[in-house]
Amino acid sequence: MNKATEIRTELAKKIHALFSEQPFSDVLDRMLAMGTDFYIVGGVVRDLVLDRKVKDLDLLVPKGGLRVARKLADDLGAAFYPLDEERGTGRVVFRSSGLMVDVASMQGTLEEDLRSRDFTINAVAVRLSSWPETEVVDIVNGLQHILDRRLSAVGEDSFRSDPVRVLRLVRFMAALGFRPDARTWTLATESVTGLAQVSAERIRDEVVHIVETRRLADSLSRLGDLGADALILPELDDLKGIPQPAPHFDDVYSHTLSVVEYTERHLRLVDGGKPGSEADSALLEELGEFFPKTKEHLSQELSWGRTVRCCLKLAAVAHDWGKPKTFTLKDGDIHFYGHETVGGELAQARLRALAFSRAEVDWVSKLVRLHMRIHHLAHAERITDRAIFRLVRDAGDTLPSLVFLNLADHRGTYQDRLDMGRWVERLRLVKRILDFFYHRLGARLPRPILSGKDVMRLGHIPPGPEVGRILRKLQEAQAVGEVSTREEAIEWIERFVSAGDEP
Repeated sequence: MNKATEIRTELAKKIHALFSEQPFSDVLDRMLAMGTDFYIVGGVVRDLVLDRKVKDLDLLVPKGGLRVARKLADDLGAAFYPLDEERGTGRVVFRSSGLMVDVASMQGTLEEDLRSRDFTINAVAVRLSSWPETEVVDIVNGLQHILDRRLSAVGEDSFRSDPVRVLRLVRFMAALGFRPDARTWTLATESVTGLAQVSAERIRDEVVHIVETRRLADSLSRLGDLGADALILPELDDLKGIPQPAPHFDDVYSHTLSVVEYTERHLRLVDGGKPGSEADSALLEELGEFFPKTKEHLSQELSWGRTVRCCLKLAAVAHDWGKPKTFTLKDGDIHFYGHETVGGELAQARLRALAFSRAEVDWVSKLVRLHMRIHHLAHAERITDRAIFRLVRDAGDTLPSLVFLNLADHRGTYQDRLDMGRWVERLRLVKRILDFFYHRLGARLPRPILSGKDVMRLGHIPPGPEVGRILRKLQEAQAVGEVSTREEAIEWIERFVSAGDEP
């Protein structure tokens, strides 16, 4: 048996094993019952060859992809979404298992369709409509390129015809560990300006895919090498060459990549990874008790299919975007006054431009605006429960993300020069903050004992900002345990008003 035959034989065995299990077997049965010709193509074939877990299915039919997808969803009680009506592509989502099945119409003949695809590794199709017989269609040597771990554009106009493939190249490099051949890299570089004409939604989806892979800092560097960052994340490109004062020793761009790298490193610890350094071990020792709750926090879905984990990594990318616009040089000293506020505005504007949801925009921009708060708290002469509560109140649900952004920022500043004594101090402050959030408050702000009307009546004051200020102060008193009943709250209000400040 030659190598090519061996590969195809093994692939057939893996396909049969995959479609013997639900919900894949259900999809196969319904497709066969429809009597239409159909193929699996792209990522599912590639992942089977690589022995990677198959999470989604890409099906190819001669025509009527939207109709087939809708019927498949109806027959199996799944959700249906039209993805691309012009190209006849629909998505079927199985809520119980999370499986997504995309059904696409061929663009011309099968050969024409495969030759129009991005990379050879994604241009292998397997016919299933003659099940249990399978037929592998590999006209561009994709199976061999998968084994060679090689990214090769199918055609010379691959990137020009769809510039978003430039981003997909970076994504596959990170997700698969594959390397592009010289021709493919050159073609991508020559076509990068075409990203300006790609829809915001498509760029957003590719950015999310890149963010969700490991080694995001490497991917950001590759985007820079291609010239893509200036087009899709110009605020990141603007950080290059901006100097910083001590204790920083990198420019803002290099520091940002370090913060991204440490964010991922800490998230791997949360996910159960082993410490790789003394600093990692200290983090695990001090904060490990909060990791289960942190994992739950990170897995929250803010928009369909996109989670808090993704937004935390986006915030790491964006946290210092305000520095170029706030750079000042006074008496030889560099300052970035208010960079977190400006950065929050820039992050908000960029994510809106990329069509992220309101929840995602608010989450990331809040993290950027607040990313210095723990740093300022750490340098206070005395850290009170009231100060911690104000931080928790302002951060709200984002607090665990904010904590991990701050820790990554701290390590990204010092890197190999990290002082372990200061690091442990920061970890213990963070532990105190998380303990207050989870154990004292139960991960939620205290419900107000009194209303605004109560405050106006008891304090004999008219409606206005002062009512809100008093309610916030009362909430602080509740949070630190000074007030727990309505009677205590009434007494507190009376003392507050008579004293003109906190009693």
